[in-house]
Amino acid sequence: MEVTPSAGFSPATPSGQPSVKPPAQSLFYGSAAFLLFFRIYAILYDKLVRAHEMAVSAQKSSWNAALFASSTPSPWLRLFNQVCPQQQSVQQHGDSENPYYLRFLEAVMAVKADVLDQPAYEEECHTLFGPTFVSTLFDIPYILGLLNKYFSSLITSDPCCSILSVWMQHQYNKSLPYDIEHVTKLIGDNEFCFCFQYKEPNLYLSLVPNHRPRLILLP
Repeated sequence: MEVTPSAGFSPATPSGQPSVKPPAQSLFYGSAAFLLFFRIYAILYDKLVRAHEMAVSAQKSSWNAALFASSTPSPWLRLFNQVCPQQQSVQQHGDSENPYYLRFLEAVMAVKADVLDQPAYEEECHTLFGPTFVSTLFDIPYILGLLNKYFSSLITSDPCCSILSVWMQHQYNKSLPYDIEHVTKLIGDNEFCFCFQYKEPNLYLSLVPNHRPRLILLP
């Protein structure tokens, strides 16, 4: 099967900060659980990139700049800082970060902390970025919850942990075998096996040939 790029897997860093450079090429075999995780990750990543672009545009145009001029934080932000004191506020970051993007991230985390409800979060998005195309950001807290759910399922699944363990051991010691036959045995006969191949700057996905779930006949 021809390998085609998967949409949404871009190496750009939303915060604009330098990231750890990945290897020029790497290979990973995984089950459908990994496919779902990577897909949700890509959707969330794309939306965060879009939010950062909006934040850069808002900062350049000084949109609603008075929001950051006040020394008194919004009620929801004050409560959020009390509930999650480990979270740094926009003022603590100083001028090195985009205040619009940082305030947006705080709003997302406030929703997950049950400090900010969905209508108030959407209103905060309008306040930060204006009314244009901002609706694309409304489902970010929900998608973040999905990502956490799929990640939890990965790390609590024995087959998935075994797949990750084999891959990590190979990364630390290239002399250890890492082949499709070994991984498909871990996946089993009841699931598809997928090949994730990273070639800078894209992630490619293909279905491993000759490995199909066997038909299970229910009584």
